[in-house]
Amino acid sequence: MRTGSGSAKAMAMACTGASEALAARLRAGPLASDPAREREEDVRRSLHGFLHKVEQDSDGDRVFAELDCILAGNAKDLYASSVLSEECYQVACQIARQIAERCSAKEVYALTTDALHDFIHLDPIPWPAVACVATALGAALCRIPCKKKHLYIANSFKLHLSICRRASAFLCSVASAKREKTETEAAPSLESLTAIAALSRTFDSISTAVTDGVGISSCCKGKLKFHCLRLLGVIAPIPAEGKMEDALSDWCSSLCEALSDLGMSRLDAFTLGPRDGVTDEEDSAEEDMAAGEHLLGASIAVEHLMSDHDSASRVLVEDAGDAQDLIRLGTHHLDAMLKSVEQLGEGGSDMQQVILSKALHLLYLFASAAEERNLGETSPGDASNLSPSTYPGRIMSRLFAIMSHVEDRRSRLQAKVCMMAVLKALSPTRRRQVVLEAIQETRECYPSIAATLLSFLKDEVASAWPSGDGASSSSAGGSNATSPFLDASVLDCILSPIYELEGIDLDEAKDHLSAQGDLLLSSLNAVRLIVLKQEAEKRAQGSASPGFVLLDKPVLERLLEQSMACIDRMVQVSVEEEREDANHDHHHHHHHPHH
Repeated sequence: MRTGSGSAKAMAMACTGASEALAARLRAGPLASDPAREREEDVRRSLHGFLHKVEQDSDGDRVFAELDCILAGNAKDLYASSVLSEECYQVACQIARQIAERCSAKEVYALTTDALHDFIHLDPIPWPAVACVATALGAALCRIPCKKKHLYIANSFKLHLSICRRASAFLCSVASAKREKTETEAAPSLESLTAIAALSRTFDSISTAVTDGVGISSCCKGKLKFHCLRLLGVIAPIPAEGKMEDALSDWCSSLCEALSDLGMSRLDAFTLGPRDGVTDEEDSAEEDMAAGEHLLGASIAVEHLMSDHDSASRVLVEDAGDAQDLIRLGTHHLDAMLKSVEQLGEGGSDMQQVILSKALHLLYLFASAAEERNLGETSPGDASNLSPSTYPGRIMSRLFAIMSHVEDRRSRLQAKVCMMAVLKALSPTRRRQVVLEAIQETRECYPSIAATLLSFLKDEVASAWPSGDGASSSSAGGSNATSPFLDASVLDCILSPIYELEGIDLDEAKDHLSAQGDLLLSSLNAVRLIVLKQEAEKRAQGSASPGFVLLDKPVLERLLEQSMACIDRMVQVSVEEEREDANHDHHHHHHHPHH
């Protein structure tokens, strides 16, 4: 017995110094000087010796006494010793596990939570020590009765949040430092590996508590859901590069599984408000932060559910109602996320980027799901689309703003892809209405977006064009000419930028062309497509029947005699002015003359 306690004492003595070593190490940076290395050897030998004794000793009571002695006197030093080297970290974790498996789980939980609290507020944070503590906490939690596990987790919310926020910030800084260094990448440091381990242990504990949870009250379920969503949001900015990619996807899966165990349906993710999880004492900055984290987490959870084809979650998407409900949900979410981007203000630019990118990706998923839904219906949901819903219009305005004001090029492209997806998700009649309205809305202030929409319109006309094959074509033409895109309103919209030129003074020609050039180009392209289609049909039909006609003779004559002449004059005036301003040759209207 005496020898046992002696080894615990020796261990205790070896470890007592470890916290000093920790302090010294944090002050001195890497273990450069020899005494520190000897110190590491001392501690490592003691740790190994202690673990060996404990594992060899067959007397359960004695082992318990020794472990308990360390727990009571030196738990924190033990965890701290793991910063000395990777080997110390590994052995300290094994001893921490032994203690958590043999001593009172409640006591371990209380002492380790205290230690964790201290470590996480040091600067810099000793990640190996944090990971070691998280290992002990996880092992202790496994021994707590199922009915109570979730309460222990609920009491550790703030601690989890601190660990995740700090680990996330640390891993982000490691990633950006790695990007700046172009040399071959070094193996990840013990710090990075243990920061990742600390996150993994934390998420494991949460999913253990939720999976084993018995009789969790609905109020507590709400809090746990909100908590999981926030943690998802906190880890979202970590770049998924190298080793991180697998880790991130594991964490995301384990939190999403915990959410579905808690009965999280897809719609919940949006409606769970901060009030379900945030206590009143938190200040408003914290509340904004919580709302941002929650939103981001919600979008990741929903993204996970929507892209997970083989789980029950797919059913949640199926239950979401018709295509329009999906678009409505997407809009609701985009609104909320854009609001949180605004709230983050100047400081949160990285986070803003992440939120915006996620919001757009999610909207794209909703729109694609809606398009599938539309294609799956026997009649393309026209009844639901006759009531002009404000949703596509509102989404479109949001997307226009992103396409025209956001600096990040990727986000602008993402918004454009989203816009196309949203349009495709609507039924043809509704799509025509939304595109025509959108072109009206953007012509003056965002002519290049209007040009994109006009090209979209041109493609719709091309795919709706009746296919002429021989004699049957007039009847085929008859049936297909009912497509909403082969309609006078569409033609008016295509011609309007060209007709508009007729009323413009030649003095303003150059300014007008520079502002509206893209739109005019799209418009001319669309007219060209229609003329070519009609010509091709005329040739195929011979003179017997003219085939399908969208541009009739009077319109063509007006285009030829007035509009084209007008464009010619304007281009000429512009070119002359351009020659005069030859020194300002960075104006780029020289691509118009070839029309």
